[in-house]
Formats: sequence, C-alpha cells, structure tokens
Amino acid sequence: MMGIILAHYLKFTFFYDLYKLGTRKQTSKPLDLIALSEIPKTESKASQQICINRFKVKGKFMRVNCEIPGQISGTRILLILLILSGVVFAQSPNYFIYPDILSSGEYKHSVGLGLADLPEDHVEEASDFIRGPIFNYQLRYGFPKNFSLFAAVNSNLVTFHFSAGPRWHYRVNQWSIGLGYDLAYWFGVLNQFGYKSKVHGWFNYPNITIGYAFNQFAVSLKGELIIQTSLTTKSDDVEVSNSYNSFNGITIGVYIEQSLWKDHIVIIGLKMYYAKFYYPVWAALPTFDRYFYIPEITIGFNL
Repeated sequence: MMGIILAHYLKFTFFYDLYKLGTRKQTSKPLDLIALSEIPKTESKASQQICINRFKVKGKFMRVNCEIPGQISGTRILLILLILSGVVFAQSPNYFIYPDILSSGEYKHSVGLGLADLPEDHVEEASDFIRGPIFNYQLRYGFPKNFSLFAAVNSNLVTFHFSAGPRWHYRVNQWSIGLGYDLAYWFGVLNQFGYKSKVHGWFNYPNITIGYAFNQFAVSLKGELIIQTSLTTKSDDVEVSNSYNSFNGITIGVYIEQSLWKDHIVIIGLKMYYAKFYYPVWAALPTFDRYFYIPEITIGFNL
C-alpha cells in the first residue's frame, strides 16, 4: 500500500511542477504607470523583495514575473484523489483518453471540467464569471478496422463548443497511438456585465495521441493543431466576419487515467495551450497580436 501511495505522490508532483510553469503572473504596462503598490503581494518580505528584483525593463515596458504562493488550492484535492484511487482496483481498466482500439459498436463516454490560468491581458477587465470552469461531455464510438468516432461538448455557460471527428488507432503491446481530425463549431452570447456581444465560428483540430498502459493506470500524451476557419463577432449593431483559414496555435496535453472501482476511471490532466485566441474567454479577447501560454488542469470520470 505504501508503494502505491508513493507512486501516486510522484505522479502528482510531476503534474504540479509542470503546472507551476504557467502560474507566474505576468503584466505588461508602460514604465511610467507601474508603481510598487502594483507588485504582487507575497507571504513574506523576502518573497516581496524577490518580486521587486524580477522587474525587467524592455524598451518602454516593464514585465513583472512573480510566482504567488498558495495560488492553486485544488492541488491538494487532486493529491487526495490520486491516493484514494489506488485503494480499490478495477479488474479491467476502461480508459478513455488512452487511444485503445474499440470493437465495432462499443462506446465509452466521460464527464469532466477544466480550469485555466489565464494571462492578465485577458482578464484584467473581465468578470469572474467569464473565467469560470469549463464543463465537458465526451464520447467515443467504435467502428470496424480500428476506426472510431470522437464527439465532445464543452461549455462555461457563456460559450458552447461542439466537436466531432474520426479516429484511427493502432496498438503494439502496451503502446497505442491514435490519429484524428476534429471539426468544431462554437458560439457565445453575453448580455451581462456591460457586454452585449455574440460570437460564433469554426475550428479544425488535427491531432495525435500516444499512450502507454500500465497494470492499473495509463499515461497519454496528446498534441493538436488549432486552425481557425471562420469567426464572426457582433457587438451591439456592429458585425465583423473572417472566413479565411488561419493557424491559431497548438496544444499539448498529458493525462493520467487511474482505476477507481469496477470499470470506473478518474482522469487527471494538464493541457497546455500556446495560442493567440483561447475561445472560452472570447469576451475578454485582447487586442495584442501575439501567442499566449495558457495551462489548463482537467479532471474527469468515465460513465
């Protein structure tokens, strides 16, 4: 039992160290507008001095990089889930993210939520409601010759994202690979918090997933490209449309799936966006034409 707990602890610390890369608060403001009062507050004078020392002047702008202790309280909850998940083992793991081959007519589905650490450029003026968690429902349905269909619905109540696409899988021993191409339609409506806006558009997601199955858990690495094929925004009576293909960025996700009881699985993941446009916070879309790094922690359960 102690070996199981230690193994889960090592898995958790690996994910937490990766997530810390994205929990550094970053601001860009004109040099003459920054004051010491705007330096992030920390728990000790020593930490505060470290924040001050991290000021870096670049041309007319000053960037502040400072890690804020205790920013993610949910990590302790994830640790408890990982430890408890090793207490009762499933007889035959029923993985969802791991790209296993489904027999024809077989299906799997899961529910979960994701929470992203957004750049301050996105959320300085936005409501907390806009940056709420993203709930999701996902489905896999098997077809002959190692093919399957993947479909998903994601929403934070302001934005809805529907995606579907084919998958092809190949497995050698404990290794498995999945190749896919998803099409997604999404829309958002916001008439509160001083907004009166609507948006809708299309995305394409070419993707690849590689996974390895251990005795009672699996680890998967998923990468995808984000291609925006159309975007229409409407604010009051002003509507703007773009219908050309544009490369929006990439995502890389690392997922651990662990048996709970019977054929139920808990999914813990870290998905890292490197993109210009993160659709769940379209209402707080910044005017900067540059890529943002956005880490997103996900947790889910198969049904």
